[in-house]
Amino acid sequence: MLQVKTLVIGGGVIGLAVAQALAVERGGEGLWVIERESEWGVHSSSRNSEVIHGGFYYPRGSHKAHFCVRGRRLLYPYLESRGVKHHRCGKWVVATSPTESAGLEELWKQGRENGVEGLSLLTARETRREEPWLHSTGGALHSTQTGILDSHQLIKTLRREVVGAGGEALTHHEVIDIDPIASGGFKVWLKTSADGVTFTLRCEELINAAGLWATQWWGRLGERSPMRYETAYALGRYWTLRGRSPTDRLIYPLPERGGLGIHLTLDLQGRARFGPDVLWQENLSWDTLRTELSYHVSEESRALFISSIQKYWPAVPSESIAPDYAGMRVKVTQRGEAESDFQLIGPQEHQVEGLVHLMGIESPGLTSCLAIAEWVTKALRS
Repeated sequence: MLQVKTLVIGGGVIGLAVAQALAVERGGEGLWVIERESEWGVHSSSRNSEVIHGGFYYPRGSHKAHFCVRGRRLLYPYLESRGVKHHRCGKWVVATSPTESAGLEELWKQGRENGVEGLSLLTARETRREEPWLHSTGGALHSTQTGILDSHQLIKTLRREVVGAGGEALTHHEVIDIDPIASGGFKVWLKTSADGVTFTLRCEELINAAGLWATQWWGRLGERSPMRYETAYALGRYWTLRGRSPTDRLIYPLPERGGLGIHLTLDLQGRARFGPDVLWQENLSWDTLRTELSYHVSEESRALFISSIQKYWPAVPSESIAPDYAGMRVKVTQRGEAESDFQLIGPQEHQVEGLVHLMGIESPGLTSCLAIAEWVTKALRS
């Protein structure tokens, strides 16, 4: 049986960041990161707004709040040192009526409690002076630390560093089953999707960073924990603007249930796009997600997007927006809790040496990737 020291399941930005951090700390010998798809990071890691978040949206004490702020502080220097394209463009969260101003103040207070730098409240007059096209009669919350990045380039950079340190990074490798080994470690059944060959390997450490499919492995690997988790999925669609963007910053409405509202973001070429919406996927299982997952964006969502955008851009040229792309978000809650959060569970929590589960890593997972990787290295050390 093939033996490796560490197996990372999932070749999205989280799995690759974890593998990169372990390779830096220990070297890459005996380190594998595997991905079921033919490319790296094709699901949640790249099908998002590519925003580097400030960290003010998330409740104080939550994993999202901590890892977003820590991750952002690690991410900007990493991107700069590796030449990964990014832009600290800033963001406004706008109140489209005076009654929404209280919501901005709550976000500002929450951001201050989370240790977020560069936050300030703007009046309606100040926003009108800088962005006369924008309907923001209740003012705006300005975040100077928000930015955008090239997620594909980040993914490629992390993978290159894993391989450069001597690790293995393999696509077309799907995990079929896992069994804990009584003497320690894990037996993993794998299938290569290119030719259908199955084989087994033994690893001492296992990091479950399987993204949309991560929760399927919880509770099957000898975990001694009473925690139970519930998984929900939400599709988020994006539309793009043909022509020039009205702004060079990000514009967000106040957040809604399940998301941050249909916002205006930019790519690194300055093109504007809108999204995501929140389309809950009822009764979606891990198996049906594999076979029925569709990222198609149809014209039927046009009216929803136009009405949402018009709340902050009344004069949006509706004939100039077109369907673009979509992404799937996974939301994981501990049973009985109302809000989803990152679920980072290591040996100290479930009492299985060498095992780490990373579940429910949706937004701000891209911003948080280096901080989550930092946490994993410490969890395996203790």
